[in-house]
Amino acid sequence: MLPVDTQHTDGAVIGELRQLSEGLLLLSESEASFEIMALTAFPECPEGMEEVSLDDILGYSAAVQEWHTEEDKAVVARFAAFKTVIEQRLQNLRVCKSTEGGEKEIWIIGNSEEGIVCIRTTVVET
Repeated sequence: MLPVDTQHTDGAVIGELRQLSEGLLLLSESEASFEIMALTAFPECPEGMEEVSLDDILGYSAAVQEWHTEEDKAVVARFAAFKTVIEQRLQNLRVCKSTEGGEKEIWIIGNSEEGIVCIRTTVVET
């Protein structure tokens, strides 16, 4: 369970991440949006989750492929900007991904100048 901080919900970093992720859907067998939140503590990946890299989660979505249309390239550019801001604004990144079941929860957690930030989403893998 994530230690969500309900007192600090609108800092500049959270606002920027929310703006950049608005309308972005992480593609898998389902399309899931991103939820951005502040945390009260920096969690370890709990049992049932493994630590992975940010590239494992966003790398493909942020890379242009030769078969992409101009519309696809615009979405890729938005994912690349989102990934860049995560890397620049959040330190000590930890990315946790569920290891069991078809629907896998993903947490991207890092320290910002405003506190601990978590980006949560899900993917479906079968």
